[in-house]
Amino acid sequence: MRLGVETPGSWRAWLHAPDRVPQIGSQLTSKGSYVFRHTGGPATIRVGQRGGGTLWVGELTDGFDRGERLIAGKGTCAGEGRLSGPALIHVSSSADWHVTLSAS
Repeated sequence: MRLGVETPGSWRAWLHAPDRVPQIGSQLTSKGSYVFRHTGGPATIRVGQRGGGTLWVGELTDGFDRGERLIAGKGTCAGEGRLSGPALIHVSSSADWHVTLSAS
């Protein structure tokens, strides 16, 4: 594998096989971009962001590209979406955020 990064700022990366991506329980709190796995059945996903910047939450495709958008917002915001089953979820944010999952 080859990886090259050119940026004037700091950065971080975690390389995981899809089955090693962290699994979410019923909730997760973090800051910045993050990818997690939902392994359950249909669920409601609720996301709140505190602070500035854009929030984008969506599923990743099998090729790890951005798939269906579940929630989007700007600044301090909250939203709700629906997961049909197991998925890799990408949170794109530069602020503090909180995710809650509940079975549907």
